[in-house]
Amino acid sequence: MRDADVGYYLLVDRFADGDPWNNESFDRQDAFAWHGGDLRGVLDHLDDLAELGVGRVWLSPIFEAGEVAPAGRGAFEGLAPSDLGRIEPRFGDLDLAVALGTAVRRRRMRFVLDVVFDRLAADSPLVAEHPDWFLPGDAGGAGLARLDLHRAEPYTYVVEQLLRWVSVLDPEALYLHDADAAPPATLAHLAADLRRLWPADRGEARLYGDPGGGSPAELARLRSATGLDAVVDHPLEAALHAVFCAGAEVGLLGAVLSADRADPGARTGLITRLDAPDGPRFGERCAAAGGGPVEHQQALAVLLASRGRPVLTWGTEWDARTGGAEGPGDMDWSGPRPFAATIREFSDARRQWPSLVDGETWVFDLQDGGTLGLARVLPDEASVLIVNRGAAQAMVRLPPELREGAALASFHEVDAAEGPFRRYQVVANPADGPRRVRPFFVVPGATVVAHLQPDRAGAWAGLVERLRAARGRDVPVRLRVPAPGRARPAVALGGPALDGGRVLPLRPAGGGAWESDPVGLPAGAVVGWQVVAAGSAPPAWDDPGWRWLLVPLGADEAVVLP
Repeated sequence: MRDADVGYYLLVDRFADGDPWNNESFDRQDAFAWHGGDLRGVLDHLDDLAELGVGRVWLSPIFEAGEVAPAGRGAFEGLAPSDLGRIEPRFGDLDLAVALGTAVRRRRMRFVLDVVFDRLAADSPLVAEHPDWFLPGDAGGAGLARLDLHRAEPYTYVVEQLLRWVSVLDPEALYLHDADAAPPATLAHLAADLRRLWPADRGEARLYGDPGGGSPAELARLRSATGLDAVVDHPLEAALHAVFCAGAEVGLLGAVLSADRADPGARTGLITRLDAPDGPRFGERCAAAGGGPVEHQQALAVLLASRGRPVLTWGTEWDARTGGAEGPGDMDWSGPRPFAATIREFSDARRQWPSLVDGETWVFDLQDGGTLGLARVLPDEASVLIVNRGAAQAMVRLPPELREGAALASFHEVDAAEGPFRRYQVVANPADGPRRVRPFFVVPGATVVAHLQPDRAGAWAGLVERLRAARGRDVPVRLRVPAPGRARPAVALGGPALDGGRVLPLRPAGGGAWESDPVGLPAGAVVGWQVVAAGSAPPAWDDPGWRWLLVPLGADEAVVLP
Protein backbone atom coordinates (compact mmCIF):
# COMPACT_ATOMS: atom_id res chain seq x y z
CA MET A 1 0.00 0.00 0.00
CA ARG A 2 1.65 3.18 -1.21
CA ASP A 3 -0.04 5.47 1.30
CA ALA A 4 0.81 3.13 4.19
CA ASP A 5 4.56 3.72 4.00
CA VAL A 6 6.30 5.43 6.90
CA GLY A 7 8.53 8.34 5.88
CA TYR A 8 11.96 9.21 7.24
CA TYR A 9 13.25 12.79 6.98
CA LEU A 10 17.01 13.00 6.99
CA LEU A 11 19.23 16.07 7.01
CA VAL A 12 21.90 14.99 4.54
CA ASP A 13 24.80 16.77 6.25
CA ARG A 14 23.97 15.20 9.64
CA PHE A 15 23.08 11.68 8.48
CA ALA A 16 26.23 9.84 7.39
CA ASP A 17 29.64 10.68 5.91
CA GLY A 18 30.15 8.21 3.08
CA ASP A 19 32.88 10.09 1.22
CA PRO A 20 35.51 11.90 3.33
CA TRP A 21 37.09 13.34 0.18
CA ASN A 22 34.30 15.90 -0.25
CA ASN A 23 34.53 17.24 3.33
CA GLU A 24 35.44 20.83 2.54
CA SER A 25 35.80 23.23 5.49
CA PHE A 26 33.85 21.10 7.97
CA ASP A 27 33.92 21.17 11.77
CA ARG A 28 31.87 18.66 13.74
CA GLN A 29 32.45 20.59 16.96
CA ASP A 30 30.63 23.63 15.56
CA ALA A 31 26.85 23.18 15.68
CA PHE A 32 26.34 25.47 12.69
CA ALA A 33 29.18 24.26 10.47
CA TRP A 34 29.25 21.48 7.87
CA HIS A 35 29.67 18.03 9.44
CA GLY A 36 30.45 15.94 6.38
CA GLY A 37 27.25 14.03 5.65
CA ASP A 38 26.62 13.33 1.96
CA LEU A 39 24.56 11.39 -0.56
CA ARG A 40 27.03 8.50 -0.49
CA GLY A 41 26.32 8.17 3.23
CA VAL A 42 22.59 8.01 2.54
CA LEU A 43 23.16 5.38 -0.14
CA ASP A 44 25.31 3.31 2.21
CA HIS A 45 22.55 3.22 4.86
CA LEU A 46 19.49 2.53 2.72
CA ASP A 47 19.42 -1.06 3.92
CA ASP A 48 19.32 0.16 7.53
CA LEU A 49 16.27 2.28 6.71
CA ALA A 50 14.62 -0.60 4.86
CA GLU A 51 15.21 -2.88 7.86
CA LEU A 52 13.59 -0.24 10.07
CA GLY A 53 10.47 -0.51 7.92
CA VAL A 54 10.83 2.87 6.22
CA GLY A 55 9.15 3.03 2.84
CA ARG A 56 9.67 6.70 1.99
CA VAL A 57 13.07 8.45 2.21
CA TRP A 58 12.75 12.21 2.59
CA LEU A 59 15.86 14.22 1.64
CA SER A 60 16.61 17.70 2.93
CA PRO A 61 17.44 20.28 0.20
CA ILE A 62 20.52 19.21 -1.79
CA PHE A 63 21.01 22.36 -3.89
CA GLU A 64 24.35 24.14 -4.00
CA ALA A 65 24.46 26.31 -0.88
CA GLY A 66 25.57 29.88 -0.48
CA GLU A 67 28.54 30.65 1.71
CA VAL A 68 26.57 33.06 3.90
CA ALA A 69 23.87 31.30 5.92
CA PRO A 70 20.64 32.90 7.18
CA ALA A 71 20.81 34.41 10.66
CA GLY A 72 20.80 31.67 13.30
CA ARG A 73 20.98 28.87 10.73
CA GLY A 74 23.68 26.86 9.00
CA ALA A 75 24.37 26.71 5.27
CA PHE A 76 24.38 22.90 5.60
CA GLU A 77 20.56 22.91 5.98
CA GLY A 78 20.20 23.89 2.33
CA LEU A 79 17.70 26.66 3.00
CA ALA A 80 19.79 29.37 1.31
CA PRO A 81 20.73 27.86 -2.07
CA SER A 82 23.12 29.55 -4.44
CA ASP A 83 21.76 27.80 -7.52
CA LEU A 84 18.59 25.70 -7.78
CA GLY A 85 20.08 23.87 -10.75
CA ARG A 86 23.18 22.42 -9.10
CA ILE A 87 23.87 19.92 -6.31
CA GLU A 88 25.95 20.99 -3.32
CA PRO A 89 29.50 19.60 -4.05
CA ARG A 90 29.91 18.56 -0.40
CA PHE A 91 26.99 16.16 -0.94
CA GLY A 92 28.20 14.67 -4.22
CA ASP A 93 27.28 15.11 -7.86
CA LEU A 94 24.40 14.50 -10.22
CA ASP A 95 25.49 10.94 -11.06
CA LEU A 96 25.50 10.04 -7.37
CA ALA A 97 22.05 11.60 -6.88
CA VAL A 98 20.70 9.56 -9.80
CA ALA A 99 22.30 6.40 -8.37
CA LEU A 100 20.67 7.11 -5.00
CA GLY A 101 17.24 7.45 -6.59
CA THR A 102 17.74 4.19 -8.47
CA ALA A 103 18.86 2.39 -5.31
CA VAL A 104 15.81 3.67 -3.41
CA ARG A 105 13.41 2.37 -6.06
CA ARG A 106 15.28 -0.94 -6.32
CA ARG A 107 14.38 -1.52 -2.65
CA ARG A 108 10.75 -0.74 -3.44
CA MET A 109 11.04 2.47 -1.49
CA ARG A 110 10.30 6.00 -2.68
CA PHE A 111 11.79 9.35 -1.90
CA VAL A 112 10.56 12.90 -1.39
CA LEU A 113 12.77 15.81 -2.39
CA ASP A 114 12.65 18.86 -0.13
CA VAL A 115 12.97 21.95 -2.35
CA VAL A 116 13.38 25.66 -1.75
CA PHE A 117 11.30 27.66 -4.20
CA ASP A 118 11.09 31.28 -3.07
CA ARG A 119 14.60 32.48 -2.19
CA LEU A 120 18.30 32.22 -2.91
CA ALA A 121 21.39 32.97 -0.85
CA ALA A 122 22.28 36.65 -0.77
CA ASP A 123 25.71 35.79 -2.26
CA SER A 124 24.24 33.82 -5.17
CA PRO A 125 25.62 35.01 -8.53
CA LEU A 126 22.04 35.35 -9.73
CA VAL A 127 21.46 38.20 -7.27
CA ALA A 128 24.12 40.29 -9.03
CA GLU A 129 23.20 39.10 -12.53
CA HIS A 130 19.44 39.65 -12.17
CA PRO A 131 18.76 42.11 -9.35
CA ASP A 132 15.27 42.72 -10.74
CA TRP A 133 14.33 39.10 -9.93
CA PHE A 134 14.30 39.80 -6.20
CA LEU A 135 12.08 41.61 -3.77
CA PRO A 136 13.66 44.66 -2.12
CA GLY A 137 15.00 44.26 1.40
CA ASP A 138 15.84 41.25 3.49
CA ALA A 139 13.91 37.97 3.23
CA GLY A 140 13.55 36.77 6.79
CA GLY A 141 17.15 37.02 7.97
CA ALA A 142 20.62 38.04 6.80
CA GLY A 143 21.91 35.89 3.98
CA LEU A 144 18.68 35.52 1.99
CA ALA A 145 17.26 37.17 -1.12
CA ARG A 146 13.61 36.41 -1.83
CA LEU A 147 12.53 35.87 -5.43
CA ASP A 148 9.68 37.97 -6.81
CA LEU A 149 7.47 35.14 -8.04
CA HIS A 150 5.04 37.63 -9.59
CA ARG A 151 7.64 38.38 -12.27
CA ALA A 152 7.81 36.02 -15.25
CA GLU A 153 11.59 35.49 -15.36
CA PRO A 154 12.25 34.35 -11.77
CA TYR A 155 9.00 32.35 -11.71
CA THR A 156 9.98 30.52 -14.90
CA TYR A 157 13.45 29.87 -13.46
CA VAL A 158 11.95 28.22 -10.36
CA VAL A 159 9.44 26.10 -12.28
CA GLU A 160 12.02 24.92 -14.82
CA GLN A 161 14.58 23.95 -12.18
CA LEU A 162 12.09 22.06 -10.03
CA LEU A 163 10.75 20.15 -13.02
CA ARG A 164 14.29 19.35 -14.10
CA TRP A 165 14.89 17.60 -10.79
CA VAL A 166 11.63 15.68 -11.21
CA SER A 167 12.74 14.55 -14.66
CA VAL A 168 16.28 13.57 -13.61
CA LEU A 169 15.72 12.08 -10.13
CA ASP A 170 12.10 10.87 -10.36
CA PRO A 171 11.02 11.63 -6.77
CA GLU A 172 7.60 10.53 -5.59
CA ALA A 173 6.85 14.10 -4.48
CA LEU A 174 8.29 17.56 -3.99
CA TYR A 175 8.04 19.20 -0.58
CA LEU A 176 7.86 22.99 -0.94
CA HIS A 177 9.93 24.17 2.00
CA ASP A 178 8.66 27.11 4.08
CA ALA A 179 5.40 27.19 2.14
CA ASP A 180 3.93 29.34 4.91
CA ALA A 181 6.14 32.23 3.70
CA ALA A 182 4.17 32.45 0.44
CA PRO A 183 0.54 33.57 0.07
CA PRO A 184 -1.87 30.69 -0.59
CA ALA A 185 -2.70 32.13 -4.03
CA THR A 186 0.99 32.05 -5.01
CA LEU A 187 1.28 28.45 -3.86
CA ALA A 188 -1.87 27.50 -5.76
CA HIS A 189 -0.52 29.08 -8.97
CA LEU A 190 2.83 27.31 -8.59
CA ALA A 191 1.17 23.98 -7.77
CA ALA A 192 -1.11 24.23 -10.80
CA ASP A 193 1.80 24.93 -13.16
CA LEU A 194 3.95 22.15 -11.71
CA ARG A 195 1.09 19.68 -12.20
CA ARG A 196 0.44 20.90 -15.74
CA LEU A 197 4.09 20.60 -16.75
CA TRP A 198 5.01 17.52 -14.68
CA PRO A 199 6.86 15.03 -16.95
CA ALA A 200 4.39 12.47 -18.25
CA ASP A 201 6.83 9.60 -17.66
CA ARG A 202 7.24 10.49 -13.98
CA GLY A 203 3.85 9.43 -12.74
CA GLU A 204 1.30 11.49 -10.87
CA ALA A 205 2.42 14.88 -9.57
CA ARG A 206 2.52 15.03 -5.78
CA LEU A 207 3.21 18.25 -3.90
CA TYR A 208 3.58 18.61 -0.13
CA GLY A 209 4.20 21.65 2.05
CA ASP A 210 3.68 23.43 5.35
CA PRO A 211 1.43 26.43 4.77
CA GLY A 212 0.75 26.73 8.53
CA GLY A 213 -2.62 26.10 10.13
CA GLY A 214 -3.31 25.64 13.82
CA SER A 215 -6.59 23.72 13.66
CA PRO A 216 -7.86 20.76 11.63
CA ALA A 217 -10.43 22.96 9.88
CA GLU A 218 -7.76 25.50 8.95
CA LEU A 219 -5.53 22.71 7.59
CA ALA A 220 -8.37 21.50 5.37
CA ARG A 221 -8.96 25.03 4.05
CA LEU A 222 -5.27 25.61 3.37
CA ARG A 223 -4.89 22.28 1.61
CA SER A 224 -7.74 23.26 -0.68
CA ALA A 225 -6.59 26.86 -1.18
CA THR A 226 -2.97 26.00 -2.00
CA GLY A 227 -3.53 22.94 -4.17
CA LEU A 228 -1.08 20.89 -2.08
CA ASP A 229 -1.70 17.16 -1.77
CA ALA A 230 -0.58 16.98 1.86
CA VAL A 231 0.25 19.53 4.55
CA VAL A 232 1.97 19.28 7.93
CA ASP A 233 -0.38 18.29 10.76
CA HIS A 234 0.49 20.78 13.50
CA PRO A 235 -2.57 20.03 15.70
CA LEU A 236 -1.65 16.34 16.10
CA GLU A 237 2.01 17.18 16.71
CA ALA A 238 1.02 19.59 19.50
CA ALA A 239 -1.54 17.21 21.02
CA LEU A 240 0.89 14.28 21.21
CA HIS A 241 3.37 16.40 23.17
CA ALA A 242 0.69 17.94 25.39
CA VAL A 243 -0.96 14.62 26.31
CA PHE A 244 2.08 12.34 26.68
CA CYS A 245 4.57 14.83 28.10
CA ALA A 246 2.86 17.91 29.54
CA GLY A 247 -0.06 16.40 31.45
CA ALA A 248 -2.93 17.51 29.20
CA GLU A 249 -6.13 15.46 29.31
CA VAL A 250 -6.35 12.66 26.77
CA GLY A 251 -9.53 14.28 25.46
CA LEU A 252 -7.34 16.79 23.62
CA LEU A 253 -5.89 13.94 21.56
CA GLY A 254 -9.40 12.60 20.98
CA ALA A 255 -10.56 16.05 19.83
CA VAL A 256 -7.78 16.28 17.26
CA LEU A 257 -8.30 12.75 15.93
CA SER A 258 -12.10 13.00 15.90
CA ALA A 259 -11.77 16.01 13.58
CA ASP A 260 -10.94 13.46 10.85
CA ARG A 261 -14.69 13.00 10.53
CA ALA A 262 -15.11 16.52 9.15
CA ASP A 263 -12.22 16.18 6.71
CA PRO A 264 -12.16 13.02 4.59
CA GLY A 265 -8.86 14.21 3.08
CA ALA A 266 -7.11 13.78 6.44
CA ARG A 267 -6.49 10.13 5.58
CA THR A 268 -3.64 10.96 3.17
CA GLY A 269 -3.68 14.76 3.08
CA LEU A 270 -1.81 15.29 6.35
CA ILE A 271 1.90 14.83 7.07
CA THR A 272 2.08 13.71 10.69
CA ARG A 273 5.20 13.91 12.84
CA LEU A 274 6.46 14.19 16.41
CA ASP A 275 8.96 16.96 15.81
CA ALA A 276 10.13 19.43 13.19
CA PRO A 277 13.55 18.79 11.59
CA ASP A 278 14.79 22.28 12.49
CA GLY A 279 13.60 22.39 16.11
CA PRO A 280 14.14 20.63 19.45
CA ARG A 281 13.41 16.89 19.32
CA PHE A 282 10.33 15.33 20.88
CA GLY A 283 12.41 13.41 23.44
CA GLU A 284 14.18 16.59 24.50
CA ARG A 285 10.95 18.58 24.86
CA CYS A 286 9.24 15.66 26.60
CA ALA A 287 12.03 15.32 29.16
CA ALA A 288 11.88 19.06 29.86
CA ALA A 289 8.13 18.73 30.54
CA GLY A 290 8.53 15.76 32.89
CA GLY A 291 8.14 12.85 30.45
CA GLY A 292 10.64 10.21 29.37
CA PRO A 293 11.39 7.44 26.88
CA VAL A 294 8.20 5.50 27.69
CA GLU A 295 6.01 8.52 26.91
CA HIS A 296 8.06 9.12 23.77
CA GLN A 297 7.50 5.55 22.62
CA GLN A 298 3.77 5.72 23.34
CA ALA A 299 3.44 8.94 21.34
CA LEU A 300 5.36 7.23 18.54
CA ALA A 301 2.93 4.30 18.58
CA VAL A 302 -0.06 6.66 18.36
CA LEU A 303 1.60 8.57 15.51
CA LEU A 304 2.11 5.38 13.51
CA ALA A 305 -1.40 4.08 14.25
CA SER A 306 -3.24 7.29 13.36
CA ARG A 307 -4.22 9.33 10.34
CA GLY A 308 -2.11 10.80 7.57
CA ARG A 309 1.38 10.10 6.29
CA PRO A 310 3.69 9.65 9.32
CA VAL A 311 7.22 10.98 8.92
CA LEU A 312 10.03 10.31 11.40
CA THR A 313 12.99 12.63 11.86
CA TRP A 314 16.49 11.20 11.52
CA GLY A 315 17.60 9.63 14.79
CA THR A 316 14.08 8.98 16.14
CA GLU A 317 14.92 5.28 16.52
CA TRP A 318 17.65 6.12 19.05
CA ASP A 319 15.68 8.87 20.85
CA ALA A 320 17.76 11.75 19.49
CA ARG A 321 17.72 14.75 21.82
CA THR A 322 19.57 17.44 19.87
CA GLY A 323 18.11 20.33 17.94
CA GLY A 324 16.97 23.91 18.28
CA ALA A 325 19.56 26.26 19.76
CA GLU A 326 22.17 23.48 19.86
CA GLY A 327 21.82 22.92 16.13
CA PRO A 328 20.74 19.68 14.43
CA GLY A 329 22.60 16.67 15.80
CA ASP A 330 24.56 14.02 13.95
CA MET A 331 23.14 10.55 13.44
CA ASP A 332 24.55 8.08 15.98
CA TRP A 333 25.16 4.84 14.08
CA SER A 334 26.95 3.11 16.97
CA GLY A 335 24.48 3.60 19.81
CA PRO A 336 21.41 1.55 20.83
CA ARG A 337 18.16 2.00 18.94
CA PRO A 338 15.48 1.59 21.64
CA PHE A 339 12.55 2.55 19.41
CA ALA A 340 13.53 0.52 16.35
CA ALA A 341 11.23 -2.40 17.24
CA THR A 342 8.22 -0.12 17.63
CA ILE A 343 8.89 1.59 14.29
CA ARG A 344 9.45 -1.70 12.50
CA GLU A 345 6.37 -3.35 13.98
CA PHE A 346 3.99 -0.51 13.17
CA SER A 347 5.50 0.02 9.72
CA ASP A 348 4.68 -3.62 8.98
CA ALA A 349 1.24 -3.31 10.61
CA ARG A 350 0.36 -0.32 8.40
CA ARG A 351 1.04 -2.45 5.35
CA GLN A 352 -0.76 -5.51 6.72
CA TRP A 353 -3.84 -3.79 8.14
CA PRO A 354 -5.49 -1.35 5.70
CA SER A 355 -7.72 0.02 8.47
CA LEU A 356 -4.71 1.81 10.01
CA VAL A 357 -4.52 3.89 6.83
CA ASP A 358 -7.98 3.89 5.27
CA GLY A 359 -10.33 3.09 8.15
CA GLU A 360 -13.24 5.35 9.07
CA THR A 361 -12.39 7.11 12.35
CA TRP A 362 -14.71 6.50 15.32
CA VAL A 363 -13.99 7.73 18.86
CA PHE A 364 -16.19 5.32 20.80
CA ASP A 365 -15.02 5.84 24.40
CA LEU A 366 -13.81 8.81 26.44
CA GLN A 367 -13.59 8.18 30.16
CA ASP A 368 -13.29 10.96 32.68
CA GLY A 369 -10.46 9.08 34.36
CA GLY A 370 -8.19 9.70 31.37
CA THR A 371 -8.84 6.94 28.83
CA LEU A 372 -9.51 7.27 25.10
CA GLY A 373 -10.83 4.53 22.81
CA LEU A 374 -10.76 5.00 19.03
CA ALA A 375 -11.46 2.65 16.13
CA ARG A 376 -10.53 2.80 12.43
CA VAL A 377 -13.13 0.69 10.62
CA LEU A 378 -13.33 -0.95 7.19
CA PRO A 379 -15.95 -3.48 6.04
CA ASP A 380 -13.58 -6.45 6.55
CA GLU A 381 -11.39 -5.41 9.49
CA ALA A 382 -10.80 -2.73 12.12
CA SER A 383 -8.00 -1.32 14.24
CA VAL A 384 -8.49 -0.11 17.80
CA LEU A 385 -6.33 2.44 19.62
CA ILE A 386 -6.65 2.77 23.42
CA VAL A 387 -4.70 5.31 25.47
CA ASN A 388 -4.90 5.26 29.27
CA ARG A 389 -3.28 8.36 30.77
CA GLY A 390 -5.16 7.95 34.05
CA ALA A 391 -3.92 6.74 37.43
CA ALA A 392 -6.02 3.54 37.55
CA GLN A 393 -6.60 0.51 35.38
CA ALA A 394 -9.31 1.17 32.81
CA MET A 395 -11.85 -1.27 31.41
CA VAL A 396 -12.66 -0.45 27.79
CA ARG A 397 -15.57 -2.28 26.25
CA LEU A 398 -15.89 -2.20 22.48
CA PRO A 399 -19.21 -1.09 20.96
CA PRO A 400 -21.53 -4.03 20.20
CA GLU A 401 -21.01 -3.52 16.46
CA LEU A 402 -17.32 -4.38 16.86
CA ARG A 403 -17.25 -6.90 19.68
CA GLU A 404 -20.01 -9.30 18.58
CA GLY A 405 -19.12 -11.80 15.88
CA ALA A 406 -15.48 -10.69 15.80
CA ALA A 407 -12.08 -11.98 16.84
CA LEU A 408 -8.96 -10.29 18.10
CA ALA A 409 -6.22 -10.87 15.52
CA SER A 410 -3.24 -9.13 17.13
CA PHE A 411 -2.47 -6.94 20.12
CA HIS A 412 0.34 -4.40 20.62
CA GLU A 413 1.12 -2.70 23.92
CA VAL A 414 3.60 -0.35 25.53
CA ASP A 415 3.16 0.61 29.17
CA ALA A 416 4.98 2.48 31.89
CA ALA A 417 5.84 -0.65 33.89
CA GLU A 418 7.42 -2.64 31.09
CA GLY A 419 8.66 0.15 28.85
CA PRO A 420 9.75 -1.86 25.80
CA PHE A 421 7.16 -2.36 23.13
CA ARG A 422 5.47 -5.78 23.18
CA ARG A 423 3.39 -7.62 20.62
CA TYR A 424 1.11 -10.58 21.17
CA GLN A 425 -0.22 -12.82 18.41
CA VAL A 426 -3.74 -13.73 19.47
CA VAL A 427 -5.40 -17.06 18.73
CA ALA A 428 -8.97 -16.69 17.43
CA ASN A 429 -11.91 -17.82 19.54
CA PRO A 430 -12.82 -21.54 19.27
CA ALA A 431 -15.03 -22.27 16.27
CA ASP A 432 -17.62 -24.05 18.43
CA GLY A 433 -18.32 -21.04 20.62
CA PRO A 434 -19.65 -17.51 20.01
CA ARG A 435 -17.07 -15.09 18.69
CA ARG A 436 -16.85 -12.03 20.87
CA VAL A 437 -14.05 -9.62 21.74
CA ARG A 438 -13.85 -9.28 25.52
CA PRO A 439 -13.26 -5.95 27.25
CA PHE A 440 -9.72 -4.59 27.34
CA PHE A 441 -8.19 -4.00 30.76
CA VAL A 442 -5.56 -1.34 30.21
CA VAL A 443 -3.06 -0.56 32.96
CA PRO A 444 -2.27 3.06 33.88
CA GLY A 445 0.06 4.76 31.44
CA ALA A 446 -0.40 2.16 28.69
CA THR A 447 -1.10 2.53 24.99
CA VAL A 448 -2.68 -0.39 23.14
CA VAL A 449 -3.26 -1.03 19.44
CA ALA A 450 -5.37 -4.06 18.48
CA HIS A 451 -6.62 -5.47 15.19
CA LEU A 452 -10.05 -7.08 14.79
CA GLN A 453 -11.58 -9.30 12.14
CA PRO A 454 -15.31 -10.07 11.74
CA ASP A 455 -16.59 -13.59 11.29
CA ARG A 456 -17.79 -12.91 7.75
CA ALA A 457 -16.61 -10.80 4.84
CA GLY A 458 -18.07 -7.30 4.69
CA ALA A 459 -19.72 -7.62 8.10
CA TRP A 460 -18.91 -4.01 9.01
CA ALA A 461 -19.95 -2.43 5.70
CA GLY A 462 -23.15 -1.10 7.28
CA LEU A 463 -21.22 0.41 10.18
CA VAL A 464 -18.81 2.11 7.80
CA GLU A 465 -21.72 3.61 5.87
CA ARG A 466 -23.32 4.84 9.09
CA LEU A 467 -20.07 6.50 10.15
CA ARG A 468 -19.68 8.11 6.74
CA ALA A 469 -23.27 9.32 6.76
CA ALA A 470 -22.60 11.11 10.06
CA ARG A 471 -19.66 13.07 8.62
CA GLY A 472 -20.15 16.80 8.78
CA ARG A 473 -23.57 16.37 10.43
CA ASP A 474 -24.49 18.17 13.63
CA VAL A 475 -26.62 16.46 16.24
CA PRO A 476 -28.70 18.38 18.83
CA VAL A 477 -27.26 18.00 22.31
CA ARG A 478 -28.37 19.54 25.60
CA LEU A 479 -25.60 20.24 28.09
CA ARG A 480 -26.40 19.90 31.77
CA VAL A 481 -24.19 21.15 34.62
CA PRO A 482 -25.14 19.64 38.02
CA ALA A 483 -23.48 22.35 40.14
CA PRO A 484 -22.00 25.19 38.11
CA GLY A 485 -20.64 27.15 41.11
CA ARG A 486 -21.48 30.50 39.51
CA ALA A 487 -24.42 32.84 39.93
CA ARG A 488 -24.90 33.33 36.17
CA PRO A 489 -23.19 30.35 34.56
CA ALA A 490 -22.56 29.59 30.92
CA VAL A 491 -20.72 26.83 29.09
CA ALA A 492 -17.86 27.62 26.72
CA LEU A 493 -17.33 25.10 23.93
CA GLY A 494 -14.19 24.81 21.84
CA GLY A 495 -11.31 22.63 20.81
CA PRO A 496 -9.77 21.30 17.60
CA ALA A 497 -12.98 19.59 16.44
CA LEU A 498 -14.89 22.89 16.42
CA ASP A 499 -14.16 25.59 13.87
CA GLY A 500 -14.17 28.40 16.41
CA GLY A 501 -15.44 28.57 19.99
CA ARG A 502 -18.82 29.51 21.35
CA VAL A 503 -20.46 30.29 24.71
CA LEU A 504 -23.89 28.90 25.59
CA PRO A 505 -26.14 30.43 28.25
CA LEU A 506 -27.57 28.04 30.86
CA ARG A 507 -30.98 28.08 32.54
CA PRO A 508 -32.11 26.39 35.79
CA ALA A 509 -33.20 22.79 35.19
CA GLY A 510 -34.24 21.78 38.73
CA GLY A 511 -32.34 20.08 41.51
CA GLY A 512 -29.60 22.71 41.41
CA ALA A 513 -28.62 21.80 37.86
CA TRP A 514 -28.43 24.16 34.91
CA GLU A 515 -29.03 23.19 31.30
CA SER A 516 -28.54 24.65 27.85
CA ASP A 517 -30.99 24.71 24.98
CA PRO A 518 -30.21 22.09 22.32
CA VAL A 519 -27.05 22.96 20.41
CA GLY A 520 -25.77 21.37 17.23
CA LEU A 521 -22.38 19.68 17.69
CA PRO A 522 -20.44 17.55 15.20
CA ALA A 523 -21.57 13.92 15.41
CA GLY A 524 -18.91 11.70 16.95
CA ALA A 525 -16.57 14.58 17.78
CA VAL A 526 -14.74 15.23 21.03
CA VAL A 527 -15.49 18.79 22.15
CA GLY A 528 -13.92 20.85 24.90
CA TRP A 529 -16.02 22.56 27.56
CA GLN A 530 -15.56 24.93 30.50
CA VAL A 531 -18.00 26.58 32.89
CA VAL A 532 -17.58 30.34 32.54
CA ALA A 533 -19.43 33.46 33.53
CA ALA A 534 -22.26 34.51 31.23
CA GLY A 535 -21.02 36.99 28.64
CA SER A 536 -17.43 35.67 28.66
CA ALA A 537 -15.49 35.02 25.48
CA PRO A 538 -14.45 31.39 24.88
CA PRO A 539 -10.88 30.62 26.01
CA ALA A 540 -8.22 29.59 23.49
CA TRP A 541 -8.50 25.90 22.57
CA ASP A 542 -5.14 25.04 24.15
CA ASP A 543 -6.17 26.56 27.50
CA PRO A 544 -5.44 24.01 30.28
CA GLY A 545 -8.88 24.47 31.81
CA TRP A 546 -10.71 22.56 29.09
CA ARG A 547 -12.46 19.30 29.86
CA TRP A 548 -13.78 17.05 27.13
CA LEU A 549 -17.04 15.40 26.09
CA LEU A 550 -17.81 12.84 23.40
CA VAL A 551 -20.71 13.92 21.18
CA PRO A 552 -23.14 11.07 20.38
CA LEU A 553 -23.38 9.90 16.80
CA GLY A 554 -27.05 10.68 16.47
CA ALA A 555 -29.22 10.86 19.60
CA ASP A 556 -30.88 13.96 20.97
CA GLU A 557 -29.97 13.57 24.60
CA ALA A 558 -28.74 15.50 27.60
CA VAL A 559 -25.01 15.22 28.20
CA VAL A 560 -24.26 15.68 31.89
CA LEU A 561 -21.05 17.55 32.51
CA PRO A 562 -19.35 16.36 35.73
